[in-house]
Amino acid sequence: ELWERWNDNEPISKVELTEFVKNNHGNELFASTYLAPGCKENTLRVWINRKIKEAGFSARKHSVSQTIPSDWFDMAVKGTERVRERFKEEQVDVVLGADETFCAFNHKSETVLAPTGSKRVGSASKTDDKLGCTIMVTMDMMSSRLTRPLVVFT
Repeated sequence: ELWERWNDNEPISKVELTEFVKNNHGNELFASTYLAPGCKENTLRVWINRKIKEAGFSARKHSVSQTIPSDWFDMAVKGTERVRERFKEEQVDVVLGADETFCAFNHKSETVLAPTGSKRVGSASKTDDKLGCTIMVTMDMMSSRLTRPLVVFT
């Protein structure tokens, strides 16, 4: 299953692999050793970790080569000074702070299993990654009051 999913550009996570093993073991000895009531939860996890390593895989974060600049703090300070000066020039009296976040209805694991030494790890997802909603909250910075949230379903 590891190699099959990897070759299909749909790497599997440890959670998915654990569920796959639990549902497709097909062996009474395996079930009595790792899945029977009273077995330590850690026993199956250790066995799966060993099998992952034997297959030449390791847990990796999705990576598409995006890095944070080393001088990010200085850039943020300069940006803040620029904004403050502009607000003074324009005599701004209303400031709204807003943030938005996307809530996916189909959860995707942060890590997947990939051959050890792989440089870039991604997947061609078979689930609709855009199915969810965007939630935006806004605050009036002068009165410290929250406005009603905006929810957009996709």
